[in-house]
Amino acid sequence: MPSPHEVVAMSAGLSTISPAPHTGGVLLASLGKPGSDGALRMASLFAHRRHVPMEVLAVLEPIAPYLLIPEPREVEIDHERRDAMCRAIEQQCRRVSTGGGSAIAIDEGDAADRIVSRAVAGSAALIAMGIGRHDPVDRLLGVELTVAVLRRTATPILAAMSSLTAPLHSIAIATDFSLAADHAARLALTCAAHDATVHIIHVGPRPAPTGSDQRTWSRVYRRGVDALIDRTITSWRIPPTVRVATHIGYGDVIDVVREFTSMHWIDLIALGSHRRPMVGRFRLGSIAEHVLRTAPCSVLIAPGFTPA
Repeated sequence: MPSPHEVVAMSAGLSTISPAPHTGGVLLASLGKPGSDGALRMASLFAHRRHVPMEVLAVLEPIAPYLLIPEPREVEIDHERRDAMCRAIEQQCRRVSTGGGSAIAIDEGDAADRIVSRAVAGSAALIAMGIGRHDPVDRLLGVELTVAVLRRTATPILAAMSSLTAPLHSIAIATDFSLAADHAARLALTCAAHDATVHIIHVGPRPAPTGSDQRTWSRVYRRGVDALIDRTITSWRIPPTVRVATHIGYGDVIDVVREFTSMHWIDLIALGSHRRPMVGRFRLGSIAEHVLRTAPCSVLIAPGFTPA
């Protein structure tokens, strides 16, 4: 039986075997279905602009033991499943018009574990995953798998809606000026259109009690945040054709971000996540998860820790 870690590389319509994943590129998790079309568009653009390889990983559900039959028919079934999956992904690439040259890895087992393992093996810079169409059930299943991967990895994750197009024309960056937020922003900006609008959102703590103290506090806080935003924008080296708008809110981050994304047409929101390593694997419970579950758009998350 073929190893579950073998890679089938697409080249002029022929399949060859490559023993190891590419390093430093983007890993796209896909079963060749329309729900991951948006993720494929973004992964392809990311790979093109960063001059890195893209690999497509399909994780098959294991065949139930009671359905297995003795060799050699078992081997034939395994080959048939893998060949069918390769064809589905090749058809998806042609349908989305991303061109050829990407490798396809067919694995078997728990989808979240296999995606994380493949990303680690290839030192992936980004994991791209589809979160389905607008259908609530489709999105729920896609989000749950994305959350399972996010709990296990230190690799940034792009959770893309099927309708997401590339390049991005409207990007929201939720920042607390941490390294994780900065990392997420830089990844998102890689896929920005030349005339994109970038919204920078910062949510501060609620002001002090009313009165002169509150006015003084608000003025000092705003001055500091404005300076940080100016410094951050300069470090990102955003092209002059890109419009930048800043938004500063106060209170609950989830509420502010949810309200903003519901009032503006946003293609993608990027943010960092912050979790304690011993807790994060079992319960994300973070702002990032809430945004992922509730945002009406695609989400890019850069984890802020290395899992134990």
